Amino acid sequence: MLPRVDNQVRPPPSVDAPNSAASVGETRQDVVSRLSQLVVGKQIQGEILSRLNDGTFVVRLDGATARMALPKDSKAGTSLPLTLISTNPRPTFLLESGEGSATTVALTRQELVEGAQQKTDGKDNTNPLAGSKQNPLGTYLAETGQEKTEAVKTGQVLDAKTATNQAPQADHASSAPTILSNAGKLIDQMLRSAQEQGAPNSLVGKTPLAASSEAMAHTDKMADTLKQTISSSGLFYESHVADWAEGKRPLNDLMREPQAQIGKALGNDADMNGVNGAKGTELAQMVNLQLNTLEQQRIVWQGNLLPGQPMEWEVTRNTEKNKSQQTEPEQSWQSTVRFELPHLGAIAATINLHGEHLQIFVRTDSESSATALQEHAVTLAQALKQAGAQLDSFSVKKDDKA
Repeated sequence: MLPRVDNQVRPPPSVDAPNSAASVGETRQDVVSRLSQLVVGKQIQGEILSRLNDGTFVVRLDGATARMALPKDSKAGTSLPLTLISTNPRPTFLLESGEGSATTVALTRQELVEGAQQKTDGKDNTNPLAGSKQNPLGTYLAETGQEKTEAVKTGQVLDAKTATNQAPQADHASSAPTILSNAGKLIDQMLRSAQEQGAPNSLVGKTPLAASSEAMAHTDKMADTLKQTISSSGLFYESHVADWAEGKRPLNDLMREPQAQIGKALGNDADMNGVNGAKGTELAQMVNLQLNTLEQQRIVWQGNLLPGQPMEWEVTRNTEKNKSQQTEPEQSWQSTVRFELPHLGAIAATINLHGEHLQIFVRTDSESSATALQEHAVTLAQALKQAGAQLDSFSVKKDDKA
């Protein structure tokens, strides 16, 4: 009988696959996406890690490491007091210097440095943005970076060459369920929170539009006050940031808007717990108002015309489709004000503006007020004509629901 030889065979020892986590870092899109979700106006303490041969710098920003174009005299190890002023088309910051001046800096268009933090200082790379159920914004920022790490651990990350050459599988697109992105989940959570807490459907004025009835006689100043009331409300903050970046709007005006004030308050909270406090609620309500305005093309403001005299103001934009489609759609505006005057009682006036043509419809709760307003129609038409507007129609009627 031949001797057995299989009893000498031993299974080969298990060999762990090379850990690719050290070689696969966050892509530029990952880090840009994370930084883009921060609140505009938030103050961030950055740190210069190193200077590269091309003159750019490796900077650590809220747990992300990226290349930035900084002033030439910047040095490694220096702290950077940054304020996020824009996220589109890429994160852009305001860099404050000790001399009271400021410089605009942004992420470079090059690929972000992989693992630069570990290679530079060897410090702990714990993500300070790790969140919890009480901190949804921090959770989102942490998960965005964590998705890449989990994919590396499970072997799902491919290098650029492999990803390019690999053919897509046929049925995945049709069978894959629709999944809301982290950014979408964040917005949805903010809107739900705003609705649950009774978010207002209108802007709320904190101070009267005029200090006295005599001040209302200066129509040019009143017009400017009305304009500033809507312009600085925060509804158009992102557009104003773009104007500031192009030199069309002063920084002082920008910093008066609610988002800038909220961002400044949140920037003082290192662990971002303030996102769920009063300021976080205010931010969620503002986002809710912005989305409603965008969807409905309507702005509603509630406040006081004079001290103790409530007023409601509604502005709606209507776009009319041109049948020929050879010119841009013509826009018309409707402005409605509701208030109660000492002598005329409850008044609701609707103004339709189409080009330079006006139509005015007034409703009042008494016949005497309707008669008095109708008697001054000629004076109103003459004043509008001098201002360059053509009054096409003017009607007043009694309406108990005014």
